[in-house]
Amino acid sequence: MNLRRYIQRVWWRLCWGAVTDKRTLAQAAFQTLNDDVMGEIHAGCVVGVLAVQESAIFRTAHVSCVIRIAEGAVALALRKYDDLWQRQLRPLLLRDHFVRAGADLHHEIRRRRIRGFCNTMVTHYAPQPHQPRTSGERRERLLKDQGFATSLDFFKWAEGLLPQVEMVREELRVKYGLG
Repeated sequence: MNLRRYIQRVWWRLCWGAVTDKRTLAQAAFQTLNDDVMGEIHAGCVVGVLAVQESAIFRTAHVSCVIRIAEGAVALALRKYDDLWQRQLRPLLLRDHFVRAGADLHHEIRRRRIRGFCNTMVTHYAPQPHQPRTSGERRERLLKDQGFATSLDFFKWAEGLLPQVEMVREELRVKYGLG
């Protein structure tokens, strides 16, 4: 075990007390991947694509708000995956199983700067306290900076990540005998 992992484990124990047994932790991670990550990505993408392509079904003049909320749901789900990957899956639950799909997804989330996008679009009213809320133009620029021409491109990309999350979930299921 390297020093960094040792320090993480000691810190974990100091902060959270006794470590939960791995099977219980794996079951919780499995449910998080299944319900929170995959479910929220899928729901956000479905709502977002509908808002972009069939905006009339929402019966509102504020379809841009629906799109923004859908983008936020997807970004938060990806951030949730990344937190789970860094804090539990890689260092504890799948330490002895290399899951390329999980590592690739982690790197893609970092490369696309999803955490920063999420911070600006979802969790903060404005980038700085003295600035107004994040504008629609700024949101579009953030998407373009990540390589997405439109919100629709973002939703299609995110929907395409589900098989990677499913591979990680399946590895947990097999390793810990989850159902």
